[in-house]
Amino acid sequence: MNRFDTEITLWLNGLVGDWGPLDWTVRILAGDYLIPPLFALVIIGTIFAGSTPEQRHEWQRAAFRGVMAIALSNWAIFILNGVWDRARPYIALPDDVNLLFYPATDPSFPANPTAVGFAVAGALWRVSPRLRYSLMALGLIVGFARVYVGVFYATDVIGAAALGFALAYIAGWIYRVFDPALNLALRVARAFAVA
Repeated sequence: MNRFDTEITLWLNGLVGDWGPLDWTVRILAGDYLIPPLFALVIIGTIFAGSTPEQRHEWQRAAFRGVMAIALSNWAIFILNGVWDRARPYIALPDDVNLLFYPATDPSFPANPTAVGFAVAGALWRVSPRLRYSLMALGLIVGFARVYVGVFYATDVIGAAALGFALAYIAGWIYRVFDPALNLALRVARAFAVA
């Protein structure tokens, strides 16, 4: 662990207990039941977005890229967790960190929800700048909320953001390879009024 991580983590986590409403709010933001499901709902919503058939087609293609980016980010996280077992802050600094969250059992790096959020933001990069920045903000909020509650370091969040963007780019490249098959799937879905 480096000095930057230690100082940022202890500074943010040192705020725990100072103001109850802040702890409650951050605990909600750091949880698994608000922001991570929003990423999935955004992908589902993009399937039905667009006011013209051409716009709808672009949004649906972005949804496919988003699903690929999420799958790639989960695969990369699994691989990285097997290679680098970085101890969580509440384990590495047990006397200094106030754990305000359930004790996660997987390694600290990378911050899983941030990687997924940035992967989705990267996949939707061209179709909606406003949505792109909103997803990036949500990815950072959940990441730094988890630094606050003692389960991530700041570099876990920063590294996850970079990983998510890189994997969104790779998902776009993979999508271009499979574009004819996916376009055929979209045409079939439209024929049955599913897309």
